[in-house]
Amino acid sequence: MALLGILKFIYELITPEQKEGETGILATYKKFCDCICCLCTSFLFKWFNSGAYTVINMVGDSYCTAAGRAFEIRVKNLATSSIVAIVQVVKLH
Repeated sequence: MALLGILKFIYELITPEQKEGETGILATYKKFCDCICCLCTSFLFKWFNSGAYTVINMVGDSYCTAAGRAFEIRVKNLATSSIVAIVQVVKLH
């Protein structure tokens, strides 16, 4: 989670600051990047936490250990976990 915070900090340093009522290509770019960053961060938190809490419920490990195990399992089974994530998104909408 700290890594995501660092990435957000770097993103804010790189992107130009938008002023009230500013228009143009840079303002549009900034709004687009903000939306993508927000959606990706939200998805990553949900993905990471759901795996960690699942391992906690099954094994009883601490959060950090469970998060590491869940990440390893998901990376090893990337195709399967991707299909499950897509089905979950489709089911929610």
